[in-house]
This record gives sequence, structure tokens and C-alpha cells, in this order.
Amino acid sequence: MKRTKRISAILLTGIMMIATISSFAQRGRNQDRPMLMKKNMQMHQNCFQNLPDLNEEQEAQIEDIRVSHMKEMQKYYNTLNEKRAKLRTLQTQDSPNMDEINSVIEEMGKIRTEKHKARAKHYQEVRSLLNDEQKIYFDKHHMKMNKGLHNKGMHKGKGRHGGCGKM
Repeated sequence: MKRTKRISAILLTGIMMIATISSFAQRGRNQDRPMLMKKNMQMHQNCFQNLPDLNEEQEAQIEDIRVSHMKEMQKYYNTLNEKRAKLRTLQTQDSPNMDEINSVIEEMGKIRTEKHKARAKHYQEVRSLLNDEQKIYFDKHHMKMNKGLHNKGMHKGKGRHGGCGKM
């Protein structure tokens, strides 16, 4: 009797583990992106809201810069997505043209470089509006958020945004 209960418990535990593992395996990488993007936008906004002694004029200026920067970043993301689709098409043809594939890869690299330069410019624009104490907090918080994103693998794939001065 005890042996039957043990075997049943082991089987039940095994079935539950398999069901759990298979449900996680079915979740695609892109299903997490909208949630991560929303979380990163909230973190980005909180970064500015938590700056010490931020006056209303600074808040308004930062918000203007932030919105402008988000529009600019969206253009980069859209262009990169178009290039990814084109690259996928080129790579899956029966007779792929390596010159075209390499050309698209180089174009994507140029876009990423422009995007990183725009992020650096945005960061410095925001930073220029702050006093010394605020700059220290902003820089420290920015580094902490980037370190957290690196540790979570955010910078290894498509979800490359978040942190103060990034979005």
C-alpha cells in the first residue's frame, strides 16, 4: 500500500514537472518583449522622477527631450526591423547572394551606430540640465540600471533598451 502511494506521488510529481517545463518551453522570446518594453519605459520615467530636487522647469525640459528621443529611437527600431526582414528573405532564398546579405548586415551596423550615438547625445542633453548633485544621482542610477540589464541578458538580443537616458 505504501509502495503504491509512493509510486503515485512520484508519477504525479513527474507529470507536473513535465507540464511546467513544456509550458515554459512554448513561450517564445518575442512574447516577453512587449512586457519588457513597458517595464523599461516605466524604469526610464522613474529614473527622471526620482532625481533629487528636480524643479518643474527641469521636468518639462527633460520630458520634451525624452519624447523627442523616443520618436527618434522608434525610427531606428522600425528601420532595423525592416532590414531584419530583408535579411531573412535574402538568407532563405534558394540561391542567396552573399554580396546583398553582407550589404544589409553593414547597413544594420550603421543604423545601430547611429542609434547608439543618439542615445549618448540624449543622455548628455538630459545631464546638461542637472546640477552637480542631480548628475551624481543620474549617473549612478544609469550605471546601475545598465548593469542590471546586462545581467538579465537584455543587451544580448533584440530587447536593447531601457535605463536612464536610453529609451
